[in-house]
Amino acid sequence: MELDELKKSWQTLDWQLQKRNIISEEQVAELIESYKHKMNRRLAGLMGMQRASLSIGLLVLIGLMCIGLSLPAWCEETETRLKISIFLLFLGLTVLGGGYWDWRTYTYIQRTRVDLMPIAEVNRRIVRLRLWTRHEVIAVSIWVFLFCGLYYWVMEFYRLPFTAQAVIAGVFLLLEACIIYLLYKKLIYRHLNQIKKDIEDLKDICIESH
Repeated sequence: MELDELKKSWQTLDWQLQKRNIISEEQVAELIESYKHKMNRRLAGLMGMQRASLSIGLLVLIGLMCIGLSLPAWCEETETRLKISIFLLFLGLTVLGGGYWDWRTYTYIQRTRVDLMPIAEVNRRIVRLRLWTRHEVIAVSIWVFLFCGLYYWVMEFYRLPFTAQAVIAGVFLLLEACIIYLLYKKLIYRHLNQIKKDIEDLKDICIESH
């Protein structure tokens, strides 16, 4: 009799342990899905910024083409027209180059399938995306200097007194710092840093669950 009761107790305990393991596995699976959903949402946010950038770039390119075509009608001075043409060409090439880069980044993010890829592969793609973003920040910083120098030449600021030139240069540098900080630090890197943290947390969960 005691043996039967002991056997029943062991069976009950075994059933409870199996039930606990099933619940634990379900909780882990739900937690993993939650992290994947958050990463997908943040990647979608980055894709949204790329789409907005492409749309704005297309509108700017159309505007530049319209200005360029109508330039001879409202600007008769040859030197001024040449400077404006060079400036418009610089902006047009910038928009085309930036559009190519945005489309490349957009398609890369689109192919990053958090729900299908292993965590290691997702991590590798995010690391590469962060590297691309770092290169983009450097390229934008160089572009801003080129833009400011060209604008300085087109507007003939070099004819102004040295104090006025120093103020204009300071304003340009301040605007560059603000644009890069707000666009990359507060928007793009905020998503990338959170995705990186989610991946690290997801790795820890998978290790602990095994």
